[in-house]
Amino acid sequence: MTSYKKNAGQGTDVFFEIQQLGESIKITAIDGRTGTEVSIQGPASAPLASLQYMAMKKLNYILAKSK
Repeated sequence: MTSYKKNAGQGTDVFFEIQQLGESIKITAIDGRTGTEVSIQGPASAPLASLQYMAMKKLNYILAKSK
């Protein structure tokens, strides 16, 4: 399991947790301000940046929906 933070550009940090589950990878994105978290899964062969981008998009969607 790997975790680190990345600035989302809106003045908050997003923390990513990365877990390899056999042939797939689970990425959890956590908003540092609200504690909201989302998860996605993808193939282990996919570029990590693409999976993080998808997790970030999902997190932004959930945050916008909850306003």
